[in-house]
Amino acid sequence: MDQNLSHDIFTDPALARAKDEDPVVKFIATHWREMLISVVVVLGGYYVYNRYQTTQYESKVSAADLLVKAQESVDEVTVVKQRLQIIESNPADKTKPEEVENLKKRLLEAESKLSQRITALGDLSGEYGALSSYYQIVAALKENKLEDAQKILTTVLGQGESNSDTDFVTELAELMVARAALDTDQGQAKARAALMSLAKNSRFIHAAAAVTLARISRTDQEKKEALDVLNEIKANHPEQTDLLTEEIDHLSAQ
Repeated sequence: MDQNLSHDIFTDPALARAKDEDPVVKFIATHWREMLISVVVVLGGYYVYNRYQTTQYESKVSAADLLVKAQESVDEVTVVKQRLQIIESNPADKTKPEEVENLKKRLLEAESKLSQRITALGDLSGEYGALSSYYQIVAALKENKLEDAQKILTTVLGQGESNSDTDFVTELAELMVARAALDTDQGQAKARAALMSLAKNSRFIHAAAAVTLARISRTDQEKKEALDVLNEIKANHPEQTDLLTEEIDHLSAQ
């Protein structure tokens, strides 16, 4: 009995015959190299796919984090500049040279971070990449550099990229530049034309553009044009009625 238990099953003649007679065993014995390669390819493909999915997710998380940091830099630049303006406009606060110096240093650092983050956004693709130009325009307008903002916007419009994400960002930038141009004597006519175009043709911000247009209208002709656009948007986009009603009522009463 012990002798049978110690019998080497791998040299059993029955197994040898099974190898020769069983077609499955015979196929595996003949093609095991090809099968191994196939398994490796499948597993490799699965690994690559999962790594791609993980990388895509990590990329989006990283891009979103970068976007938040860019907005934080914009906010910091705004807050520091406002504080400096308050000090400069108030003679009593000018007796705080140390605070002024610290604020100026902080402003330089914030502007440097903003510039770096805008550049990093520009290296991304899709909607995050498009936001780089938007923040460049924001930064230029905060520096009161309207011409620089207009040049950046012209470049963006000339690129001709169009999808729901980039269109929204581009239209928002157009609205910002138009509103900024309203504060200049030479830019008012072009700004009004840009607002009219956005009110009539934009996909996302027609209501905001139309409301701005209504509020800057002074002559009877301008008011009529603004009212016509408001009523047209209301008819085509009834879901935005609440945003438009006040301006429509105001212009209709005049």
